[in-house]
Amino acid sequence: MKKLFLCVSILAANAFPAFAEETKTENKPVINKDTIEANWHILKGKVMKKWAKITDNDILHMKGTREELRGKLQEKYGYDKEKAEQYIDEFLKENNP
Repeated sequence: MKKLFLCVSILAANAFPAFAEETKTENKPVINKDTIEANWHILKGKVMKKWAKITDNDILHMKGTREELRGKLQEKYGYDKEKAEQYIDEFLKENNP
């Protein structure tokens, strides 16, 4: 049975690359850390629209990493690390490119 599950998992990962990028932890999807970087050109306008305190200048200096976005949210909005991560996860689910 375990071999069958492994084969099905491998086939699913190959057929659906997005499936391979996400893992589940306690029924909560974890977004691949490269998701923001890879889609930064699409997401940066949406980031500025969602969080108005993040300026054009902030966006220009960010390289699209999750850590940079989290840091700006903490700096501009006073969120703690966990709250910023939660908001980023929600944002990415809403704006999955």
